[in-house]
Amino acid sequence: MKNIILFIENYVPGGNDQIALDLINNIHYEKLYLFVNKRHDLRIINSQLHSSKVQKTLYSIITVAEINSFAKSYKNKNYILYLFLSAFALLARYPWIVISTIYFYYMFKNIDFDLFISNNGGYPGGEANRSATVAASMIQKRNNFHIVHNLAPKPPLYLKLFETIYDKLLDERTTFICVSNQTKEHLINNRVIKQTPLVVQNGVKLPQSGLKKIYDEPILKLLCVANLDSRKNQILSLKSLAILKKQGIQNIKLYFLGKESEPGYLSKLKQFIEDNDLSDWVQFEGFKDPILYYKECHILLLTSIIESFALVRVEAMSYNMPIITTDVGDAHEQVINSKNGYIISNEDELADKILFYKNNRFSIENHGIVSKEIFLQKFTLPQMISNYTKIFEGFQKTC
Repeated sequence: MKNIILFIENYVPGGNDQIALDLINNIHYEKLYLFVNKRHDLRIINSQLHSSKVQKTLYSIITVAEINSFAKSYKNKNYILYLFLSAFALLARYPWIVISTIYFYYMFKNIDFDLFISNNGGYPGGEANRSATVAASMIQKRNNFHIVHNLAPKPPLYLKLFETIYDKLLDERTTFICVSNQTKEHLINNRVIKQTPLVVQNGVKLPQSGLKKIYDEPILKLLCVANLDSRKNQILSLKSLAILKKQGIQNIKLYFLGKESEPGYLSKLKQFIEDNDLSDWVQFEGFKDPILYYKECHILLLTSIIESFALVRVEAMSYNMPIITTDVGDAHEQVINSKNGYIISNEDELADKILFYKNNRFSIENHGIVSKEIFLQKFTLPQMISNYTKIFEGFQKTC
């Protein structure tokens, strides 16, 4: 591969950024043109982006997602204005998509690129990703890839006609790559996509540290790594702690890593903590590198309502951590009940499994060993890069 364009639309640093960074640092190219929103939080990207072969371009066009976010910011301030701005965002959606497609076409047209990769955090929500994919296909259609990281929903009835046209356009002009089998199923079942998307599950680096000796510590340390958002459903873990507290259980600490991505959700969590006297049980750490916490904490909790591929699960598994998770994002490919963790569906089940680990400390180490074995079999970074490289190079040879 010679010259590559990698396009990102994202606003909260997370797994999508990490996958983009892993591609940048591990696939082969002569020149990579990285396009990111100038208002994007670049902490993850900038932390390891040092190659002279990468040219970063900050695009400035306002995106549909930003228009919607601006409207939502007035929901609790001025509801009339919120309704007006929401109506404007809806009416402007597709004209703005056309405008942004033209905008990106002129950004790409003077670049001699052999491969285009759109790293889409939220199909169909990543409107800039979709516009950029169409724009790039107008210049060269052969090696055009659209990576989907989320479970695509069905379009609402009032948008179905436009979304059908848009899906068909993308279906003809790009090759979809999904990060999980569940992501692939949602894309086929909920969208007008006739092709069979490829699947490349995410992978992470092999940690430097060895096994943890943790079974003799007095406090059970739980970890939740996710942006604070109702979709991540952190309230479920707090409800489970409230159940345990009522049972007289002690010496449990839950660490939340992540920034608030849904206005008001952090306040909701803090209010629940105050109402249930859990202040000594919970600590908000903000946006931090989770590696130290993977090393020090015992169990990873993932309570999401919806997830395509939970990269944090795989990261935690690489550090010998058992996982307690909801049934989202190919959970059954990563977690085997009673072997390296548990798949739960409500706060009572979650409380029960937390208590199990508290009372069976040797199971933490044993389940952690199995987590590491599953990680090594399926989810290492070299495996992921090898799969992407085969796809990219394979398409070039057939064109």
